[in-house]
Amino acid sequence: MREYELSFKRTPTSGALMEMFDGFPFKSGFSGSGWKLENCVAVAAKHPTTFKVPSPDEAMLVQLGDLLRLHFLITDPELRSDPQNPRAERMWVEVCDLPGNGLFRGHLTNMPGFITSLEAGDVIEFMWEHVAQVYVEADNSFKRTQRRGLTPTSGIKSMNIRQHELAWRWTDSQHTVLPEDVLDALHPIDGVETRQFHEIALSCLGNDGFLLSSEFNSKATITEHLSGEAGSDWLTQQYPISETEVVLSWNQTTALKTSWGIFVAYWQDFCYPGSDDLVVFPLTPRSTHNWVLLYHHVEEFHFGRRKADA
Repeated sequence: MREYELSFKRTPTSGALMEMFDGFPFKSGFSGSGWKLENCVAVAAKHPTTFKVPSPDEAMLVQLGDLLRLHFLITDPELRSDPQNPRAERMWVEVCDLPGNGLFRGHLTNMPGFITSLEAGDVIEFMWEHVAQVYVEADNSFKRTQRRGLTPTSGIKSMNIRQHELAWRWTDSQHTVLPEDVLDALHPIDGVETRQFHEIALSCLGNDGFLLSSEFNSKATITEHLSGEAGSDWLTQQYPISETEVVLSWNQTTALKTSWGIFVAYWQDFCYPGSDDLVVFPLTPRSTHNWVLLYHHVEEFHFGRRKADA
């Protein structure tokens, strides 16, 4: 195994010493400016039925290049004061060093949307208690990122759908396993882009959480006792062009892109009653968003057309 050395470099702005690992900023101590790693084992102990973590035995199987998900709790007081902001950013690291003594190190593969002191490429030091999820290859087609030549502002890796926060809804036999061609058509969004799309979604909603009546003429239907087929028929009646590419935005950290046709066919696997407020809109410039769909957690669809286009 290659031996890595820790070094120090002065920042160009303040001249302060910054710890480096193999040429990348090194984040030790399980915390930094505006963030700290969540102890996922402790959370799982408090919520054993709803929060699952990898077993300690899996720690022995970790190899260089493996992908592990960590939860970076947001500690910045200003960010925490806004209830619209997430409590944490859930991001993946690619293991680059196994120093022993229970420690792991990995390159951050996501560009954070809120935590400004972290960038893709940074090396994060962590322990197994901080690991929320292990990425498991579904087949041999997944190619791990090669870190050689990566700079902290380049090489941000695209997320595989099986790495998505809601992947269990579409890949777990206890819920639903979607066909491979459908999974291939689900394109996760992360980082800053997720936040931008969520801002678009929020711009369509009023303070009551429903579509803005000043902007949209809307039709609604209750989904509580609606069959999958009946729901698909209703959605198709509202907008029949299945090839249209759409954005699905759950919140500031969770979104994906797919086609309207796939959403219509599998809407029950994207919309979970009681928990989800999902906004769906076409992937076009904001000025041409002439329709929007809201799935409200009280089990209602609201399809709105902008009044200028109705």
